[in-house]
Parts: sequence; C-alpha cells; structure tokens
Amino acid sequence: MTENLAREVTGVNPKFGRRSWVKLWVNEWLDGTTRFEMADIQRAFWIDLLALAGRSRFPGRICAGQTDGNFVGYPLNKFQSLMAEPIDVEQTLNLFERTGKIKLTVTADTPTKLVMLELLNWDKYQSEYQRQKPYRKRGLQEGDQQSYTQSNKTEVEVDTDVEVEGEKPFDVFWNLYPRKVGKKPAKACWHKLKIEEKALAVERLKLWMQADQWHREDGKFIPHASTYLQQRRWEDEPWKNAFICP
Repeated sequence: MTENLAREVTGVNPKFGRRSWVKLWVNEWLDGTTRFEMADIQRAFWIDLLALAGRSRFPGRICAGQTDGNFVGYPLNKFQSLMAEPIDVEQTLNLFERTGKIKLTVTADTPTKLVMLELLNWDKYQSEYQRQKPYRKRGLQEGDQQSYTQSNKTEVEVDTDVEVEGEKPFDVFWNLYPRKVGKKPAKACWHKLKIEEKALAVERLKLWMQADQWHREDGKFIPHASTYLQQRRWEDEPWKNAFICP
C-alpha cells in the first residue's frame, strides 16, 4: 500500500471516499423556496450539512459510522458546534425534514440522543454518474441502433469513453484499488460490467478499503482487481466492525 493511499485510508487525506466539493444550484439558491423558507443562519447551516454529507464515507449521509451494519448518528451538539451563532438545531432539522431536504433518523435515545441525517435527492443533485446517465441513454436512443448492434458494442463500452470528474471510469476504479496487479485482466473484466455494476463496484470498494482484513500483513488479503470484479466481491458484506468512522 502506497504512502498516499495509506493517508487516504486513515482519513488524513479527506479526498478518499469523499467529495472535495459539492454542487450548489445557483438559480434555486438565489430565487427558490430555500431563501424564503429559512432564516440566514439556517441557510448557512444547510450549506454546512451539504459539506458534511460530501465529506462522509457514506455519500449523502451524515453519521458517525456503522456498527453491526447499523448507522450510528451524531449528538445534536455536534451540529450546534458548526455554527458561531446559537441556532435551535432540533427545530432547524425538523424544518429541513418538513421541506423535503432530509430524512432524520434517531439511532439512539440514551444516554445521549444520536441522529443520522440522510440528504434526500443526494444522488440526483450531487452524483456525477447520475447527472450523466440520462445523457448517455439519450445518446444511445438517438444513435443508429442497427449499426450499434452490428458493431457488437455495449452500453458498458460506451460508458468507458465518458469521463467522470476528469477521469475515465476504469481509471477512477484502478486509481482507488489498493493492489496494483493485473491491470489488463482487470480492465477486461471491467468492460463486461453494466454501468450500474461499475458504480456499485466503486462505491463498495471504498467500504472494503476500510475493512480491517484488507490492512493486515501489508494488504496480503486484498484480491487482485480482476478477482474483485469477476467474482463480484463488491456484493459481499465487509466484516463487521471493520470501518473507520468519518
């Protein structure tokens, strides 16, 4: 495991498994209901929640981590500490839930109330893959279907030519994968996957890279990338209690 990757896995580098930026839809922000439904401090609080959800290892969710497959929330004072000015956190979160911005889940009541926030429509507005998906489909429908079939191309192969945040999808996967062995067979396996499978393979990889077993004996138990893809290892459940909290 390289030094850079080690920094990413331990969370020193916030880019690993997280976003270094989030999108803000300027027209809606300046002219939409958010501006008129919320006080200035509540809108500032909402931006901080967007940033927290982007930094989370569980995209779109704000939580302390997972235990036995269940999300563990944060205490309310965690959210209060975001703001320099006093804010009624519980009232504001209830407002966000009523206006369809979040789903709030209480993960514990005692000894301290813990809440997990899921930002609704996160994939729709923040996922680059989801943003590009309708354009890919439209391009396929408008293309010459007969020629497309005769050339024996697939939607997966078309997808490999689409850049995601400056990188081709396979390169995103390969750059993340901690064991750089067998790039050619891994790429061949990658091309056989459907678009949705690729997205899941990458997202689940970010979780597997936090698993304790993948860090033992200098990564001895990390499978080759081609094995991970061919055997659909992303569908397996990582070991319990093996995650590093965000």
